Amino acid sequence: MSSRAAFTNELTEAIAKLVSKYHDDSAPGGRAHRLVVVAHPLPQKKSDPKEPS
Repeated sequence: MSSRAAFTNELTEAIAKLVSKYHDDSAPGGRAHRLVVVAHPLPQKKSDPKEPS
């Protein structure tokens, strides 16, 4: 399993644990929610051009 897949699995488990801890089916006016987590690589930094001397 790749480290990215392992990270995704651990994050999913952590979120599921938090949801089960705080979820209350009997809460009046409760609504369903969807959580979206996005991971996108940052662009690589380009080296700064050297200033003329």
